[in-house]
Amino acid sequence: MKTITLSPLGDLTVRPPPTLAAVADLTIAWPVDEEDRLYRSKLIRACCAALGLAIDDPRFRFPPEYVSMSMDILAYGESVLEFLLANRVELDKIPAAGHAAANWLSSWPATEAEVVQQVNFTDARA
Repeated sequence: MKTITLSPLGDLTVRPPPTLAAVADLTIAWPVDEEDRLYRSKLIRACCAALGLAIDDPRFRFPPEYVSMSMDILAYGESVLEFLLANRVELDKIPAAGHAAANWLSSWPATEAEVVQQVNFTDARA
């Protein structure tokens, strides 16, 4: 995946996760208990956290950068949610984009095929 579409912003460039610990934090915090009265609010924050970890577009910088040992991933997601809403992102578009980002992030580390595709280890001068 090279971009994520988030209305009305369009296609936003994505990057590999900043750390695998950040992906682990997101995975552990992802809400699964639909009977929890806070399920929806936790889910939207988790989706936003995934977007904040994945998006690396020059048009948008998500403050603050997530630091695994000193921050709560859902609180980070809340700050990303505030940022997205302030930039007119439609709330109903966030869950699908967030799930896509989370699925993409959880696919790291890269597969061998992706590494071969991205990196050329041969010496062009030889």
